[in-house]
Amino acid sequence: MSLYAFGDLSLTLKTIAALEKTCYAAEIDDWLFIITVVAILFVGVKFDFFGERQDPYYYKNFERPQDSLGTTAELKGESRSVPERIEQVNADLAIFFGSQSGNAEGLANQLSQELQGQFRLKSLVADLSDYDHDTFASISSSKPAIFIMSTYGEGDPSDNATNFLKWITSLTGRPLSNLSYAAFGLGNSNYKHYNAVIHATVEALDAAGACRLIPVGMADEARKTTKEDFALWKEGLRTWFMDQRGLQYHEPVYEPSMVISEHNAELNPLGEQSQRRIMTKDHAAVEELKVTDINDLTAGNDAARSCLHINIDLSSKPLLKYKTGDHIAIWPINPDEEVERLIHILGLGQKKDMPINIAPVDSSHKLKLPSQSTVYSLFKFHLEICEPVTRELSSSLTQFTSDPAMKSSIERLMGNSAAWTSFTSHNYTTLGRLLERLLSDSSSSSPDRRSGCTWHAIPLSFIIESLKPMSPRYYSISSSPSLTPRQISITVAVNHGVEGRDHPNQIDLVHRSMQSTVFASGITTRYLSNKPPTISASVKRSAFKLPPPTVPLLLVAAGTGIAPFRAFVLERLQLRKLGHDPAPVVLFYGCRHPEIDFLYKEEFDGAIAECHPAVSKERMPVEIISAYSRHPPSPKQYVQDLIASHAEQTEKMVVDEGAAVFICGSASMAREVGKVVDQIVAKKKGWNPTGKEVSGWRRERKLARRWCEDVWG
Repeated sequence: MSLYAFGDLSLTLKTIAALEKTCYAAEIDDWLFIITVVAILFVGVKFDFFGERQDPYYYKNFERPQDSLGTTAELKGESRSVPERIEQVNADLAIFFGSQSGNAEGLANQLSQELQGQFRLKSLVADLSDYDHDTFASISSSKPAIFIMSTYGEGDPSDNATNFLKWITSLTGRPLSNLSYAAFGLGNSNYKHYNAVIHATVEALDAAGACRLIPVGMADEARKTTKEDFALWKEGLRTWFMDQRGLQYHEPVYEPSMVISEHNAELNPLGEQSQRRIMTKDHAAVEELKVTDINDLTAGNDAARSCLHINIDLSSKPLLKYKTGDHIAIWPINPDEEVERLIHILGLGQKKDMPINIAPVDSSHKLKLPSQSTVYSLFKFHLEICEPVTRELSSSLTQFTSDPAMKSSIERLMGNSAAWTSFTSHNYTTLGRLLERLLSDSSSSSPDRRSGCTWHAIPLSFIIESLKPMSPRYYSISSSPSLTPRQISITVAVNHGVEGRDHPNQIDLVHRSMQSTVFASGITTRYLSNKPPTISASVKRSAFKLPPPTVPLLLVAAGTGIAPFRAFVLERLQLRKLGHDPAPVVLFYGCRHPEIDFLYKEEFDGAIAECHPAVSKERMPVEIISAYSRHPPSPKQYVQDLIASHAEQTEKMVVDEGAAVFICGSASMAREVGKVVDQIVAKKKGWNPTGKEVSGWRRERKLARRWCEDVWG
């Protein structure tokens, strides 16, 4: 009989007495043995020691071993002093980057390589967090400093630039009068604080006495012109080096920044799903997670768009936890067709599985890839081979062909910016597809095309340097751990492809050979829509957090921006079911049509109905107010219009009741919603809607975590 069968009422007092006698008679060693066994079982279950075992070295196929050495400045023999480090590597200038997603870092490395080829200048490419900021004042005036800084969110600096920005904006006097600099910013004009970080950096540098060499450059991702904007800014930088430094310009000749060699030892087989990367402190460990359900929320009612609700099982990962409002970072996998296309067109089919070593030529440059891999693994897991090719990259292909007709075609394509933009907006133009179509053009009989139809002259190092390292894609978690602690749900929009359209009389050669389907959906949505059995993912902490239940919520979302609010709403409703009386929630939601893409409508209606509120409508736990932009004969209405038409209710919640405002969706939508709320608050308080009082009020609300935005695009 079990010692834990305490609930069995059939036990007699005589039986209990016998059990007690037995327990007391047991030897101490026996009890120690029992306790030890129980402890082992407990630890084994909690840490999943008895689960399915994987190859213990499986993760090594996907990690970057060089990252275990720490930051650049922490490596043995390196200094955190910028001037000392410049002297150590014998650099002519320093290029500093503040990068959140890797774009600014990629541009910094690209610029370094170009200056080496064009002017024979050696650059120190430096992470702003790797060096002591006070040492910037000691940089020689003959060693220009270039700052490439990204802005994300609501004017926020990247994680690695946060301390630098705090330091430089706190300077007094002119301690940087010896510093010469140039600056380029990455931003998105859909956001209210467009390129705020580079503006703040430049203003602080100028105030501290630094000398600006050329006008500040700014990229605008809203117009998809980051590469073009960077190219124009670099022209000014090249002109400065030629005019002010008297340097001779050399026609670009490709010089690899990395050494690739064959690796003698065999690597473990590379799995399709494992994507183990070394993450930041805000991420949990990357795990292989099982996908249990994928459902189409639009039920096939929209031929051009669909929306998937995906459930991800955490039951096999007891240490992996999430909070309401968190994000999940998913590592995508490139489709086989694109991987094989690029391998074939480069003539690497016979070597795709050969182990290789990758090492930077300059030890001061960080490598964002595994130091040991294979061509197949790099193209499948580690490089963004599905990104549209840039005009600048396309123009560099001329150095790898001896065919005059092909050179002419590439130069004609590159020479017309408007035609290139129009062409790429109507054609899915990856590097592999561009190389493939250029070779397949029948107007040339080049020996290049007859000899195996491959771009065999392009070095693998050039391909690796030209493509961005693979990065995770972030999705708002649409489930609440209060309801499903061992399951994460996400909401994913999928745009289906449309056919490329004709543009006669524009780049005829390329148009004829590259008319194709445009894949409007991204690599990750395409990957997820194929219903993979598992995904590689990690949980990323978010500032998008629910306040205490006593705080009213005003939620604003459009489209899949409803994802985190599904969790918010269901969690508040669960409190009501348990007998609590949480503050009310009002959700303003915008979609196209109520019968096509009103996401989670039935679930919300059912959950609200289950609460059976015994109070008036004014104390309903959740109220959902919707706007439709494609619902004839009704006029188009967006969420900002909805809020304006409910100004009195908005004013009462935000001003009188101190409701927390959460906005999720496109950056342009969030900007318009912010304007409407500002006007409502300004009218109530007698302020100028665009004045400092409103800006100060909004800033205070953000600091108090009563105004939060999770926006994109």
